[in-house]
Amino acid sequence: MPSRSVNISPMQNINNLPKMKSLLISQFIIVFLLLSWNFPPLCHLWEKLDIAAAYFFNSFIQNHKISQNFWAFFNSSLADWLFDITMALFFLPYVFLAQKGQKLKRFIEISLIIFVIVLFYNLFNRGIFEKAIILSRESPFGVLPDLFSLNEVISWTHVKVHSSASYPGDHGYTICMFILSIYFLMGRRQCFFAFLASLPFLVPRLITGAHWVTDILMGSFIMALFILGWLFYTPLFTFLTSKIHSLIKVIFNDNISNENL
Repeated sequence: MPSRSVNISPMQNINNLPKMKSLLISQFIIVFLLLSWNFPPLCHLWEKLDIAAAYFFNSFIQNHKISQNFWAFFNSSLADWLFDITMALFFLPYVFLAQKGQKLKRFIEISLIIFVIVLFYNLFNRGIFEKAIILSRESPFGVLPDLFSLNEVISWTHVKVHSSASYPGDHGYTICMFILSIYFLMGRRQCFFAFLASLPFLVPRLITGAHWVTDILMGSFIMALFILGWLFYTPLFTFLTSKIHSLIKVIFNDNISNENL
């Protein structure tokens, strides 16, 4: 039976066997992390790491006015808009600097990624999985009484320092989804730069005591790896993008092809 011709990039045109191997490895990482976090003796090591990391990050804001205002800003709603701009600085060149005939395909890829991020964000935070995923877990500020509170020295904005349901972390989920999607779409080099660009947005809740390190590693990262692993290491992503591409061409009567999109 002849294979169907689909216009895909060299990154996606790889053998199914390595993809299946990568999928299995990603799922093994998820299972190993969750088991190590929930069962002794490793769970005690994770607990010690959480506490040590909470004090370490919190020390950044205890005695430095500039640092206090800097991290207060990245804890504010304005920083959310700044992170959106940061994502756009990666996504837009990926689309508009593409070769002729690839722009529409890449636009569909980015649009699909954004849709998936928003879809699962709402499912986990407001949808059917909310009670199953979100745990009643006190954040470091509610457990460690000697942590420094930014709200004691910052008056121009309210800083989130406490949560009674800190796991898995919605901000961390969005950031991990962004970083890993860059890896799958653009490769390791761009993923490294995306990670560096995301650090100022990923770290603030750790610094203020609103999240544990394991909220991000065992929650946000695992969720992102599970979702994107099944999306990219299976034919699903290629299938969806090709179907959407074909549908758009049908709707516009192939006129977009003539515009080198």
